[in-house]
Amino acid sequence: MALVPLLGSEAPLLPFVLVVATAAYLGGRGPGLLAIVASGALAYLLFAEISGSRYETLAWAAHLTLFVVVGVLINEGIRHLQRAAAALRDSESRLRAILDRASAVVFFKENGPDDWRISLRSKGAVNINAVAREFGGGGHINASGCGYGSGRSSTAF
Repeated sequence: MALVPLLGSEAPLLPFVLVVATAAYLGGRGPGLLAIVASGALAYLLFAEISGSRYETLAWAAHLTLFVVVGVLINEGIRHLQRAAAALRDSESRLRAILDRASAVVFFKENGPDDWRISLRSKGAVNINAVAREFGGGGHINASGCGYGSGRSSTAF
């Protein structure tokens, strides 16, 4: 009721979206879904001024339905983002473990169809530059590269 001048009567559930997003981010799927239900019930108790007219009842039902749909989408979106972030952290730790044990590594990056950037890295006395030069590339002893594809022979980058 205090927010009506700020939000207008068309967005009474907007503040509850932040509650749902926070609960989903901090607690996960269960707390996010619980926040949707609790927010919907609380908003109904606070804001639903159903005077009995069919239009107002349908408008409020539309508000609640949209809130639930948006809340579930936010909840699932945050869940997927958190899972992707965890998978990325896991991949990074695995890559770091591999790189810590390897004396030389080669990375391939596809820039387009038949266009590759090849990056070579080594540590210690392994001269990776000699390998890159064999393919028309260059660089330093421990960091070199070359390109390949797009109708060209290997080239340095």
